[in-house]
Order: sequence, then structure tokens, then C-alpha cells
Amino acid sequence: MCSRVFLFLTGAVYILYQVLATDVYIAELMVEGNVTLQAETVMSVFNTTTNLTVIDKGGIAHPVTISFSELVAECQIIGDQTSCKCYPGYVWSNTVCYNHSCCREMTCTQNVSDIVPLCVAKVKVRINGSVIMNTVMWSSVQTTQLETEFGKLNAFEYLNVTGHRLDKKVTDFEVAVSIKFDTFRLQVIVENLQTSLGAVLWVDTSGMVTIESPNTTVCYKSDPVLKCTFEEATDSAGWNMSRKYERFELNNGSVVKLGYNCSTEVSEKSCVEVTLREVTGIWSGE
Repeated sequence: MCSRVFLFLTGAVYILYQVLATDVYIAELMVEGNVTLQAETVMSVFNTTTNLTVIDKGGIAHPVTISFSELVAECQIIGDQTSCKCYPGYVWSNTVCYNHSCCREMTCTQNVSDIVPLCVAKVKVRINGSVIMNTVMWSSVQTTQLETEFGKLNAFEYLNVTGHRLDKKVTDFEVAVSIKFDTFRLQVIVENLQTSLGAVLWVDTSGMVTIESPNTTVCYKSDPVLKCTFEEATDSAGWNMSRKYERFELNNGSVVKLGYNCSTEVSEKSCVEVTLREVTGIWSGE
């Protein structure tokens, strides 16, 4: 299991290391001194250390094994002046972005050094959508409106118009961001655009859910389990299978068993798992 540990220095350097253990721990250390020197010293300790013992609040000791460590973020705090940055491969967390004017990937001069997590690893999230115009045809003005609204999302990368249909009455687009976001923020953007454009928007997302599946070849007549987790609680969740031009929802039956009480680290998450019973070659598709 993974654990992230953030080390706070006077000019704070945040270091992530991954451990193999039975539980997840988040720890904080404060080290006074020269930023560069301390960062190198702390990193050298982790690079030469593989086994640690972590004691939880109840006094129980847990052995952990460090698998890797890397720099995640750095903050220089001199008097009342703060300068923080994320290292390559990481972006500001949603807490930093939405509570501190969305520092983005540039240097942040606001004092955000006490926020955990400060920076998070980039993930690939895509928003695919279509705009159905009621009156006017599409132009660069509408493209700018899209970019402005979707640019409010944390870790926004780009917006591309991918095509037009029905004499530009329907315009398809794609948005790329590098972090999972709360869906209500997307809903606000969609509603704002529908009002300003006088149009109807359809959107769907990819990369917002985490899917766990067997990491080895699935054996004949085995019962593989797939688990899907979403960061927010939802009214419903399910699995669909698609192949070529057909798509259908999986329901409990002789070869499928659904479970909605699969364990998650945070109770507010939605989780649904599916067991494919007696795999005999009839399963194919996505």
C-alpha cells in the first residue's frame, strides 16, 4: 500500500516516498536550516533507508518498507515572503487552486506551505463535449468563451474544437486537465456556457474513476473481480460492456455478480465491483 510523506522545511521541501505496509500514513516533519542543504540531506537519508517503523496514535508500531522517494514541491519562506512551486509531474492540489487563486503550475507567492497535500501527481482527465447552437453559427468568439470557462478548472491544459456538424450548429470539443475535480465545478461551467451561448451542452468525462482489475492473465473458468471507485458519493453506479456497435449494462445473473459495498479508504466515495463468474471465453469487449 502507498503512503505519502511531506517534509516541511523553513523553506519547505516536500518529499514523497512510497512504502509497502498494511495501512496508509501521512506524516509531517519540520526541519530548520538551509533549504538546499537540508533537502539534499533528507533525500540522502531516504535513499539509504529501506525499512522504518511507524507508531500510530494508539502506540501501535507498524513496519514499513520504502520503495521510492522523490521531491514533490518546494517552498521558500523568508520573513513574510513565500515562494512555492510543484516539481515536474505534479500540480497544485484542488485545495490550493480553489482557495488561493489557483496558483497553477507557476510559482505561487501565497503562503500555502501548510496545506496537505500541497501538490498531487498529474493524471490524465479528458472532457468530451458537444455544443448545440440554437441560432448563430460557430465562430472564434464561441471558442474563446469555451476556453475562458473551462480554463477555470484546476490544472487546465487545453481546449480543442474537434469538429463541426449540421452547418456548424453542432460543435464538438475536447478539454484536457491534469487532476480529478469535483463534478459540481463542471456543472457550473456547463450551466454558465449554456446561458452565455444560448445553447445546449452535452459533456462526458474520462479519467475521473479508478478501475482495479487483475494484473495477470485471466484464467479459464476463473472468477475475476473488477472494482470501480469514484471520488464522490453518487445516487447510482454500474458497469457497462460495449463491443462494436452494441452496449449493455451488466446485471446480476448466472455469470455476473455486482457488489456495491466494496471497501474504500474514504466513505464518501462511490464504489461498485463486478465479479465475472466462470470465465469461459464468452466475455469480450470493453
